[in-house]
Amino acid sequence: MLPLTVQSAVELGIFDILAKEGKDAKLSANDIAVKIGSKNPEVPTMLNRLL
Repeated sequence: MLPLTVQSAVELGIFDILAKEGKDAKLSANDIAVKIGSKNPEVPTMLNRLL
């Protein structure tokens, strides 16, 4: 399960988003969803499960 989770995070650019924010950044799943550019209202919930 972990490799698929990591692959999904890479494909979504989550690690890039976190890196751009800096080491002390505190982003919520909603913040990340906005930065991904998704219009799906379920994305923050899905990101919480992923993270």
